[in-house]
Amino acid sequence: MNILIADDHAIVRAGLIYVIKNHMAVSSIFEAGDLDGVEAVLMAQDVDLIICDINMPGFDTTAVITTIKALAPAIRILMFSAYNEDLYGWRYLKAGAHGYLHKERGEEEMVRAIQMVVTNRIYVSQDLQQHLLIDKTGNQTSPIDNLSARELDIARLLIKGKGLKEISALLDIHVSSVSTYKRRVFEKLMIDNVADLITILGATAMKT
Repeated sequence: MNILIADDHAIVRAGLIYVIKNHMAVSSIFEAGDLDGVEAVLMAQDVDLIICDINMPGFDTTAVITTIKALAPAIRILMFSAYNEDLYGWRYLKAGAHGYLHKERGEEEMVRAIQMVVTNRIYVSQDLQQHLLIDKTGNQTSPIDNLSARELDIARLLIKGKGLKEISALLDIHVSSVSTYKRRVFEKLMIDNVADLITILGATAMKT
């Protein structure tokens, strides 16, 4: 099994390598710190599994899933992030990832997540399972459940301090479209400023 670890923090990559080598047999482990690095590895190597953060250079939206699969259609994708899994987990699963693991999970859970994903199963933590089940029954809803994937992308970039023109360049859409999405986000969440948006999404969503 060949694994690619994509994270812009070297210490995180080192920790993952340590866990993987101590719990499973692998042929090769590759590393990348940004999207360019991921693309370079995927074009040069046969990779079975990619474990990647969602907040690193080039990884600002769920569209990265499409990019990865275009380069390696059979690859298994495990998202590994400090972002709140209740807010972001199902978005990435819906976009095509095969698992979403929070960085606060322990070593055993990391191993379980990898084993599930590489054996063609979907990894979802018990907490996220419960959240998804509650949403399905209609007994509880998240304040961002009504946001589209693009609106959530815009919201994430706004709370990171990005301006409309910068978001336009990052997402390759017109500034007027960014403004429209921003307005929709504020209307759906019934807020009128970014400070309130940060409060709703929570401090966890701000972690890198």
